[in-house]
Amino acid sequence: MAGTVPLYSTTTGSATVAVTLPSHGYVVGSIFNADVSTSVGGVTISGVYSVLTVPTANSFTIQASTAATSTATAFENNGNAQIEYLLPSGNATNTATTGYGIGDYGEGDYGLANSGQAIAPLRQWSLDHWGEDLIASPTEGGIYYWTPPNDVPAVAVSGTSPLYSNAVFVMPQVQIIVALGAEIDGTQEPLLVRWCDAGDFTDWNASATNQAGSYQVATGNTLMAGLAVGLGALLWTDVDLTAMTYQGLPFVFSFNRIATGCGIIAMRAAGIAGSFVMWLSTRGFFTYSMGGGVTPIECPVWDFLINNIDTTQLAQTHCAVNSLFNEMAWHFPVATTSPLYNAAAPMAYVKYNYVEQVWDYGQSAQYQRTAWCGQSPIGNPVGADLNGLLQQHEVGHDANGAGMQWSWTTGDFDLAEGEEYVFSDLIIPDFVTVGNPTIQISIYSTAYPNVATSILGPFTVTPSTKFVPFRARGRQMAIGAAGSDMGSFNRLGALRYRFAPDGRN
Repeated sequence: MAGTVPLYSTTTGSATVAVTLPSHGYVVGSIFNADVSTSVGGVTISGVYSVLTVPTANSFTIQASTAATSTATAFENNGNAQIEYLLPSGNATNTATTGYGIGDYGEGDYGLANSGQAIAPLRQWSLDHWGEDLIASPTEGGIYYWTPPNDVPAVAVSGTSPLYSNAVFVMPQVQIIVALGAEIDGTQEPLLVRWCDAGDFTDWNASATNQAGSYQVATGNTLMAGLAVGLGALLWTDVDLTAMTYQGLPFVFSFNRIATGCGIIAMRAAGIAGSFVMWLSTRGFFTYSMGGGVTPIECPVWDFLINNIDTTQLAQTHCAVNSLFNEMAWHFPVATTSPLYNAAAPMAYVKYNYVEQVWDYGQSAQYQRTAWCGQSPIGNPVGADLNGLLQQHEVGHDANGAGMQWSWTTGDFDLAEGEEYVFSDLIIPDFVTVGNPTIQISIYSTAYPNVATSILGPFTVTPSTKFVPFRARGRQMAIGAAGSDMGSFNRLGALRYRFAPDGRN
């Protein structure tokens, strides 16, 4: 595909190379990346160079490693634009790589072979909006933008934008792109924050006349995630949380570390609903409120998460915000060594209702989500399934043309802190229904926490069922319900049980 690419010009005996590139946007000190190796005048132009001079808006100079042996000109890549398709490339999971040069030099006992191993991270995309335009950046990649209509391809952000970064996001109130773990002078710095000038995403070099700049976070190993909150942002490393607050010129942003020991577990493991922010750390769940600081949240389903999550694939963990029901769910990959692992359902979740402050958890082949977008101008929340299809939630009563397979089980209830047996023989169901659903109710009872649970049922319940008789005895009991009808809906009311103390044992 023909296009505008750099034209290199050399002069005999000089290492200075003139580069012609219309509307390049570079200034002295900018980083120019020669993506495709090009030979011209006896020198090879390849890799990252610092811009030496900028004679015009369409030309600049760089310094080659050796002096040219002849005066010549040559287009990069023979004058052809290189198209790099990013969507299907990259790793779908954290992938171990081996081979020569991988691993620490001298590691292990002398004389023993060691091929070494490193982890190539999965490719994730940071997506945000710049007005009506889309800003997109893959992990450890550059920044791209797309302008509607949809028949116009996405293009790389030119000028002085970072060549690489871990994640990016937009602060819409001041129209500034923030890059985390950003590259500068050809080197990617894991704790470096860089941001562009207000309203101009091609200008990332700080000056007295713009608002671009950078800041090196002092603690942690790497910047992992960021979230715009009002006129500021929250920045997570693997160990702590920093507030980034907009101040305007001359300092633009202030930075304040607000908590330690609460670093985020993955790039997408934080969610925001209004002013409520919550995220998952390796140490538990935490919330942040404006002016209230960071607070740990008690999580009674923590064992379900921590005992089943695949610790080699933590980057797949993501938060799914459903503000329609005041919920935040964390979808996480299940370890193949876990008893919970199911090839048809490799993801599980824990979910928190931040208004009622209650948790639930589960795993369903119909509810496998690898990415999520909350309620937005396009409608209800949208999640991506294992097949790469987008599924819109809270629309209708079925699961993409199939019956919704749903179930729930209560926690155990007891009398006198479990000292007495309970005898129960009747349930009066109470469900608000749409359609004519068939609901299966089961009763679980046990005498001791470490013995097998007795299961009665399932008993079929319809909208016309007045009561369900059964006979169960135990120190602890629980109730479960399930269904899979097409076109139906039900909401739990106040189930009533008939029970009485049945002595001690």
